[in-house]
Amino acid sequence: MDDEPEKTGPDFEKIGLFREDGVPGVHSTKIAFNEDSKKGKQMMTNCTRSKTSAQDGYFEPTFNRLFEGEGYMDMIRLRRTRRLEQATKNLAETFIYSNPPKNRKYLLLIRFY
Repeated sequence: MDDEPEKTGPDFEKIGLFREDGVPGVHSTKIAFNEDSKKGKQMMTNCTRSKTSAQDGYFEPTFNRLFEGEGYMDMIRLRRTRRLEQATKNLAETFIYSNPPKNRKYLLLIRFY
């Protein structure tokens, strides 16, 4: 008993049950990692699989569309058809005032809208 130093502090520290592990610091031992993995190519740029249109991952033998015409929509064609539909709805020509306003800019704006 003479050679053991006397433990001081809370009882938990004396028993040693709730002791925290030390934080690894500068002097900690370093675990050797796979050094060969650091050398050489790091990223694969080319995919090993080729892209195909096969139905391997699907249950159906062919790809079925959910909605009619969902694959491709030509926006220019849609604009043209809507413009033609609106033109057929306009039965009368642009309204022209019998007594036009004095401001000419206002008159031009009315004719275009």
